[in-house]
Amino acid sequence: MRIFDVIKLAFKNLFRRKARTVLTLLGIVVGAVSVIIMISIGLGLDQSKQELLSQFTSLEKITVYRRYDYDDSIGQSIIGNALNDAAVESFKQIENVKAVTPLMDLGSTKLVSGKKVFDWAWIQGMDPEAMPHFEEFDNLKDGGLIPAIDDDEKTIDVILGYNIPYQFYNPKKRGDQESIWNEWYNGEGEDTREMRIDPMNDLIKLTFDHSYGNPPNIDLSGGTTEVTPIKRTKFYNLRVVGYLAFDPDYTTNDTIYMSIEDMKYLEKEYQKYMEQNQSGYYNGNSEEQEYSQVYVKAENMNDVSDIQKKIEEMGYSTSSYMSYVEPLQQKIENDQFLFLAIGCIAFFVAALNIINTMMMSTYERTREIGIMKVLGCRISDIRNLFLLEAGLMGFCGGVIGVPISYVVSYIINYMQAQQSSADMGYYVDPSLVSSGSSIIPIWLCIAAIVFSALVGFISGLYPSIRAMKLSALDAIKNE
Repeated sequence: MRIFDVIKLAFKNLFRRKARTVLTLLGIVVGAVSVIIMISIGLGLDQSKQELLSQFTSLEKITVYRRYDYDDSIGQSIIGNALNDAAVESFKQIENVKAVTPLMDLGSTKLVSGKKVFDWAWIQGMDPEAMPHFEEFDNLKDGGLIPAIDDDEKTIDVILGYNIPYQFYNPKKRGDQESIWNEWYNGEGEDTREMRIDPMNDLIKLTFDHSYGNPPNIDLSGGTTEVTPIKRTKFYNLRVVGYLAFDPDYTTNDTIYMSIEDMKYLEKEYQKYMEQNQSGYYNGNSEEQEYSQVYVKAENMNDVSDIQKKIEEMGYSTSSYMSYVEPLQQKIENDQFLFLAIGCIAFFVAALNIINTMMMSTYERTREIGIMKVLGCRISDIRNLFLLEAGLMGFCGGVIGVPISYVVSYIINYMQAQQSSADMGYYVDPSLVSSGSSIIPIWLCIAAIVFSALVGFISGLYPSIRAMKLSALDAIKNE
């Protein structure tokens, strides 16, 4: 038989028993729709995962703290190992650690530039060698990073956060301080605020004397306590080597960064200042330098959990964004597997339906098969006929299932949009809903049609083999 004759006969046989063919097709359509929808929901969950990951810019970063636990059995607190230079070195030896930097904070400082001042500058010290590996310094508006080796001991190299130049004011100019708080930049479009100093060119000095430049008898805290001016104000020259762009996460906008060595020097100077002017009151540790926290950068976000575990075994507390992301990722992956399994089960049932239909067809067409063999029809033609019929049913079921899947997908997205509208209190366009919704790309439609045809073809293997093995004489005698 010619291939054209086999195809023509296959279509004729399918339409000869329309009710059975339609019911079989219906099972295949349900299976195809189930697979497409389940995979589409899985793709929606995967997009949700990507959106979730995009919200975290430091997934490889681990923050290490000194551990403070309370032991109920002994009824007292247990303090973990000191977070000092030795601890920092031990963190660097951990496998897959890319960079480590201790952190020191100093908020009791004042900046002076000409006649303008900036109260309560928040300064943070980090290791200059580690700075290029942390996202805080990826977005420089001007300048560069702090050099690893400081050739100028007379000045302290710093990197300014975006908002710092906008927060200087003239204390002798009425209303100038209040005006800087009335201006606010939300990060959208061009900044219309007035920059009070040129961050890269103006001379900036640091002092611990908060009374400098202020009128007498004014307390910056808003109270009425009289502030006694320091007899001799000591200044420390700052050299701005870099100026950070606006940070939409507001992590770096109000911070001034310097090297950890300069920070240690300033802390000692601050201790001297407090001893001279505040009756020796000081909260620092002059015997052994301990850090408030340490940043550890992993080579890859997949290494974060192992590094955290090793650090915690050393007796420290840790935190990272991956600690929150990993459980959500695992849940999304489990949900994707569940949806795929449901779709495959539906398709398996459809495959059984095809096998049943084709088996019934071989029983009903036994005499026809015997006549075909007697007339000289090749065994391969009989096999191809049954395989083609099963494959056509699978193909047609997949083709019909694709547009139905789009309708079901739209309904899912629409219902989610309605739920989002109810939760948020305003209308949400269904086309804009992505997280957790149904997403059907073109490749999924093509794959579903090919898979449906393949399932139909495979389902027809056993019935075709049975048809091939029928004896021609026995088949002709069959009523």
